[in-house]
Amino acid sequence: MQDEQKNPENIDYSSHLNFIFARVENFVAGVENSDLRENLIEQSSGINLEIYPSHILVNKSKHAILNLDQKISAKSSAILGLKRNQRYLELSAEGYKKSECLIDLTQIGIKGILTMNSEKAESRSQLQFGVFTSLAPAPYDNTLVVTIVPRYMVVNNMDKLVVI
Repeated sequence: MQDEQKNPENIDYSSHLNFIFARVENFVAGVENSDLRENLIEQSSGINLEIYPSHILVNKSKHAILNLDQKISAKSSAILGLKRNQRYLELSAEGYKKSECLIDLTQIGIKGILTMNSEKAESRSQLQFGVFTSLAPAPYDNTLVVTIVPRYMVVNNMDKLVVI
């Protein structure tokens, strides 16, 4: 019953899909495919092509995070700009040196601590963040999500002001 609602005319799309996948494989393999669009339109009534990023960084901290030339603002997320075949992620924050901890982009479920020391020689200032990797929820489950969170968070449940 549910299949009939999705495809009320019971049209067999398998030949169209096989054609699409064969053409995309050729395109990805570097074969010239300038007529891909025209051929797809001739052989099908519509196409929905979904493209997902391989890596996303979610920054839940109050500091902007730097990755190569990319700046991920505080409390935001962004598609990670990576170099070809890059396996590790090395992050920093404005005014701080790069973290010595590398994040392995080939592993899922990694948890760790990012420590960044101040660039100023006279300062002993240090930032610490928690970091973990996970897969995005379906249908985006081919995307690795790197999440940066504050390492420490103080919650005052008292009626009085606490000065830190």
